[in-house]
Amino acid sequence: MGVFFGVGSFLLACLFAWPVAAFFKTPKVVPVAVVTCISLIPLGFRSVPEGLMNQRMQLKSLSVFEALRDIMSAVVTISLAWMGFHFWALVLGNLVSEIFRCAIVLSVQRYRFAWPHFPTIRQPLVFGGRVLISSFAWSTYNTLDNVTAGRVLGQSALGLYGMAWNLANTPLEKIVSLVTTLIPAYLSRIQHDKAALRQYVRSLSEGISLATFPATIGLALVAPQAVPLIMGKKWIGMVGPLEVLSVYAAFRSLVALLPKVLTAVGNARFVMRVELTGLVIMPIAFWIGSHWGIRGIAFGWVFAYPIVAFPHYWKTLKTIEMGFGDYMRSLRPALSGSIAMTLAVGGFAWVIRTRQPGWAYLLIEVAIGAVVYAGVLILFHRDRVTHFFEIAKRMRGGNKLQPQPAVS
Repeated sequence: MGVFFGVGSFLLACLFAWPVAAFFKTPKVVPVAVVTCISLIPLGFRSVPEGLMNQRMQLKSLSVFEALRDIMSAVVTISLAWMGFHFWALVLGNLVSEIFRCAIVLSVQRYRFAWPHFPTIRQPLVFGGRVLISSFAWSTYNTLDNVTAGRVLGQSALGLYGMAWNLANTPLEKIVSLVTTLIPAYLSRIQHDKAALRQYVRSLSEGISLATFPATIGLALVAPQAVPLIMGKKWIGMVGPLEVLSVYAAFRSLVALLPKVLTAVGNARFVMRVELTGLVIMPIAFWIGSHWGIRGIAFGWVFAYPIVAFPHYWKTLKTIEMGFGDYMRSLRPALSGSIAMTLAVGGFAWVIRTRQPGWAYLLIEVAIGAVVYAGVLILFHRDRVTHFFEIAKRMRGGNKLQPQPAVS
């Protein structure tokens, strides 16, 4: 079934390559799309063995495979670029790295093929189908803001908005994706233990907020000075959406955990319905926001995404029997540190009031934000900082992550 879905997804991608190219009026994208989507086939081959490795908590091996894939991608991409393959270097680098990772996984976790006997796999197929639809809905409306920018406002606007999106979501992708990829294996083992689930939600939400809030909110604070200095004045048009998307990314980093919890306890159908609702709401918000340019599209996330996130919060807190006040207490260290950081950086900008800030100004801003954020954590939340340092030491020493009691 994994191979079937992999090959079927590739064929569907080939089928839609021409309409998508016509929609964007860029026929050259057709071969790029087709070659890129070949990677869906090895993904189908490795879906079962990777699922088995996740179930058996072989997370260290999976992380090594991920690192090897990234190294292979970098080596192939740089080599092909040096040989003059231009944008094809990116496409082929990604494809070769996916095939490489598939080969490693299959060599370590071997299994044989069998013709599907549907009565015996009906239940996991139904469950997996709901997860698949949820992922499809999320990934679709997650890219429709870029589609709206490119189609309504033009390629120049798409370039500015796309860069702002990538910069704002880098902390989210690097930190949150690590947690949400590994944590379902733990959650599935304690799905009937509500006390343990509450501890995980508290600890993970606190850890995610401590890591992502200073990065995302800090980026929003220094964006007006950092963008023209680092990237040049031609990119100054991305400052507005970058500020807005950075604030959204802070919120999204917390919401990303909730569907994983609901899926682990058997509420995949609810998650699917919520994400399908988002597939209706978010494109409308992007289209309305496009009347105010790329900044308006960014505000589409700020105003509309909470409508999608609210059911996730309601269902998760109800399922694990956790009060909203208890949940908010887990965010107190990051929130208090971020508020103090915002006031400090804003106060510095109000006092200096320079029209042409340079590198010294930017570095001072970053230093003030970092010192104030760290100072608030050390002075008022020292026990929580110590707690997460202890978790990091246990994980580095190879011990399994266990839910820890929350400290007020």
